[in-house]
Amino acid sequence: MRGPIYKDRCPKCGYEINAATSIGKDPTHLPDPEDYSICLNCGALLEFDDMLRLQAVRDPERAFDDLTKQQREKVQQAQLHIWLRGRLR
Repeated sequence: MRGPIYKDRCPKCGYEINAATSIGKDPTHLPDPEDYSICLNCGALLEFDDMLRLQAVRDPERAFDDLTKQQREKVQQAQLHIWLRGRLR
């Protein structure tokens, strides 16, 4: 199943999320079930479920194993930036 991003909330901090950006080669890629995302408010690593709703990552270690080295670095850099910046609200 593939489709638009619906308004959702981060299960960790409640921040409203209504967009996703691919860290892959294709910037127009829409998320698929089990794709990962990051909350821009708290930096939590999230994943899309079968209905493309966000949920906490079930297995964080597996999540990083699924990513390429370059993707892992991008995720870690984004999380670090978010944590250093502080929450938006």
